[in-house]
Amino acid sequence: MPSSPTAAALRANLVQSYQKLADRERELVQLYSIIYAPIGKAKLLDCLNLYFESAEKPSLAGPHLLNPLITRLNGKRLLVTHTTYGPQCHPLLVEIATRDAIHQGRFEPMVRAVQTRLPIRTHGWNQSLRYFQTEDEFLREVRIGLYRHDWDYIEQQFDAYYSNPYTSGRISMAQVFDLICNNRELSRDSIFDRH
Repeated sequence: MPSSPTAAALRANLVQSYQKLADRERELVQLYSIIYAPIGKAKLLDCLNLYFESAEKPSLAGPHLLNPLITRLNGKRLLVTHTTYGPQCHPLLVEIATRDAIHQGRFEPMVRAVQTRLPIRTHGWNQSLRYFQTEDEFLREVRIGLYRHDWDYIEQQFDAYYSNPYTSGRISMAQVFDLICNNRELSRDSIFDRH
């Protein structure tokens, strides 16, 4: 299903604003896009500084330097805040920013930082079985597998997701690929089949 003209116009405005960003701001949006879920500033700063360390760039010393960047990006609507936990990359920009990170050679170092600082929990009795606390964590890992072209990794994420007896909604593989490949902004009710 094609996106609405309103969504297409908003995406075009977001992309235009994104393309005008300074390099450090663009990297921050890219990192948010890879994290995918809302994130608090302390955890974001941990990921960002680990990424900068691996890229041999100067780190951000603390929240006092991060806050103005986040405020600017929120003002441009490149980040959105739907929860009290923290902002996330705008859903209509998330795949574009991730693909730009790949093009810039930043994807793998950012993924390493995210997976190191924001690891997916495992079951205590079975360390190989991942336990996704939110659908966003699950989608983050599937997206990483998709952008790496690692179909075995994607299958492992779906196996772990479907084996969790506490998950109330189930998103299908087709819905996940539609969400990612079409870079849509969908409400939770429209993508999750509630039983």
